[in-house]
Amino acid sequence: MKRAFSFLLFVSIISCLPSGLLAQKIHLASYTTVEAVVNGDFSLGDTAFTTGTLSSNCQCAAGSYCIGDDTHDKCSFKPYFTSSGNFMIVDGYSSGSSHREFWGQKVIVQPNTTYYFSFRVRDQFDNTSANFDIEVNVNNALIGTTPNFRKSWKKFTYSWNSGNLSGPIDLSLHINGSAYRDFAIDDISFGYRIYHTMDDDGFKEPSLSSAISNTAAFKKTDDLENLNSISNSKLSWSVYPNPVTDLARIHIKDIQNEFSKIDLTIFDLSGKVHLTYSNITLTEIGTVKETTIDVNTLKQGLYILVLNYGDKEVSTKLFVE
Repeated sequence: MKRAFSFLLFVSIISCLPSGLLAQKIHLASYTTVEAVVNGDFSLGDTAFTTGTLSSNCQCAAGSYCIGDDTHDKCSFKPYFTSSGNFMIVDGYSSGSSHREFWGQKVIVQPNTTYYFSFRVRDQFDNTSANFDIEVNVNNALIGTTPNFRKSWKKFTYSWNSGNLSGPIDLSLHINGSAYRDFAIDDISFGYRIYHTMDDDGFKEPSLSSAISNTAAFKKTDDLENLNSISNSKLSWSVYPNPVTDLARIHIKDIQNEFSKIDLTIFDLSGKVHLTYSNITLTEIGTVKETTIDVNTLKQGLYILVLNYGDKEVSTKLFVE
């Protein structure tokens, strides 16, 4: 009904325009978010994020959380609701404990870019006297605090510009205030936007003016045609399989034939370096260059793989099984 109303309103406005303007092209815009967060929709379960002192416990227990597809997966006597799949169910801390982190993740950013930090949240109770909110932090700096949210899903979005920062930063969400503090959160996202324009000839793809870092959305595949990849006007590269158990192949299409050697570094979400490969000579196979690295010493989990070539750097996510 809302969509139909919007369409009718649009038609009404157009019909009121002078006839000369009707001959002009109408430009619309859409955008694609280049996502930095892994498992923000919790479809991978209880993995790839930190929770401060909040413990994982799918029972009724204060100061704990559970990943499930309905609230009764955590506590059956509390109000029941669902989301579009898995979500995080939080049984808040006892009264008097404020500014407690309940979700965190380290992501990679590029400089001079506006990022959008968003999530959907829902309170389990409708307590109008509650003094309860969620604090939104980037690199331990508060960028926003949610207003009151009650017993329905509500989305909040906050913007942040990276300035001269590049590389890994910390994202975190904190519980603040008193009251029950039993709530659910889903669809946590942090990314920048690539805008597309549309006129009466259809959508126009943008030209990217700088390297896209950390663009690969996590996806389980061994298919060379469906790789986790990062590309810009100079470099297109992929890692497969991803997830990986032992050997990972680095597949590079060097459009301008800029280099024959690379450096690789693998670090975890805390920023600790686990593996380094320096001055790797690439093997040329047709129009691409390849190398293979051994990651079987890594524990299961999420890592960041950084590739350096010359004075340039790109990165992607690597999941080890």
